[in-house]
Amino acid sequence: MAQLIQMLALSPTMEEGVILKWNKSEGDDIREGDIICEVETDKSSMEYESPFAGVLLKIQVSEGTAAKVGDVIGVIGDKGEDYASLLDSSASNTANSATDATLESPESVVAPNIDQTPVQQKDGLDRIYASPLAKRIAEEHTIDLATLTGTGPQGRIIKKDVEQALEKNIAKGQHSTTHATLAPNLTSVPTNQATENEIIPVSGIRAVIAKRLHSSKHDSPHFYLKKTVNIDPLFAFRSLCNNELTMHDKDAKKLSLNAFFILLCAKALSHHREVNAGWQDTENGACIVRFGSIDIGLAVDVGAGLTTPIVKNAAHKNVRQIDQDLKLLIQKASEKTLQPHEYAEPSFTITNLGSFDVDEFYPIVNPPGAAILGIGSKKKQVVVDEQDNFVIKHMVTLTLSADHRVIDGLVVAAFFRTLAAFVENPSLALL
Repeated sequence: MAQLIQMLALSPTMEEGVILKWNKSEGDDIREGDIICEVETDKSSMEYESPFAGVLLKIQVSEGTAAKVGDVIGVIGDKGEDYASLLDSSASNTANSATDATLESPESVVAPNIDQTPVQQKDGLDRIYASPLAKRIAEEHTIDLATLTGTGPQGRIIKKDVEQALEKNIAKGQHSTTHATLAPNLTSVPTNQATENEIIPVSGIRAVIAKRLHSSKHDSPHFYLKKTVNIDPLFAFRSLCNNELTMHDKDAKKLSLNAFFILLCAKALSHHREVNAGWQDTENGACIVRFGSIDIGLAVDVGAGLTTPIVKNAAHKNVRQIDQDLKLLIQKASEKTLQPHEYAEPSFTITNLGSFDVDEFYPIVNPPGAAILGIGSKKKQVVVDEQDNFVIKHMVTLTLSADHRVIDGLVVAAFFRTLAAFVENPSLALL
């Protein structure tokens, strides 16, 4: 009997997906569990396993086309079976199909924006197999994708491949523009002429971001704490660690500042487990969940919007392990290959705008965690030391947003005091 293949919610926040590639053709025999196609979700590219066995009778959604969760993307049945009536009946039940097709999955973190530009694929028809983001950047800078070699899965051209080609072209003087990850051109002269309003439809993951941030801000009673700390000891500690690494390995990469903040937050949370918690609504009423693992998410922008890769069990890792995890996660985020367990459900979140010369800001709590740390930029300030002398130090303003349903002010204040002490004396975190 013919069965409809519906677009499933392959990630917690997915509302639609793009068919990147069909691995099977119409008329092929399919076994249950076969990988029949690849789907680009709001977070990454994922394989779609067939829920049925039979013959692929119909490919309803072609490569490079988006389909909403619950939409029919194909039909599997017996060879020669008539499936027209089945497709006709499904058209009137689209809303119910979307509900039935959604997989059970945990609540996700704030998700990045996704470019829904159709994907091309390299085959005998000279089409190009590239991610939507890579294609968009290539189009913006007139780079011929056919000249590139993809380093993504199955030779797929990804963002990194296009950016490397762009950097080579810039070095050769072939392009005067910079790509999206470089600083904007501040020498351009603004026009005084009025232009028409630009209408930008809100859909896909941008709509998910808006919905989740509105829900967090609306449903969670936020409160905020602010503390300015001396960042010099942490920078000195970081330099000491990096020097130690290069002594044993000349090719060792420098440890990032974010890796140290993740470590210090994890150590502080291990002393204040009440902060490593979240709010949960259940059928039996609301409850507070104190998470068993300290899983810290870091908000990053990889060129297609924000995502929050998570360093799992951070309190039981050293700074080098955290840095290695973080680099790998950010690379996967840029290639949109993060799996749900790598970005969903942080117990605590960090967002760092220091490199953008932002003094301080108050981020929105990122569920399911009940607190988020905001890191501002490093500034020279004249301060009074313990001997009442005026000295110049590099100071950073830390802000903490918290959900008052889950954590009381005194609890958060105690955690914040511990964290500040660790920043100003990192060796304390190692005790």
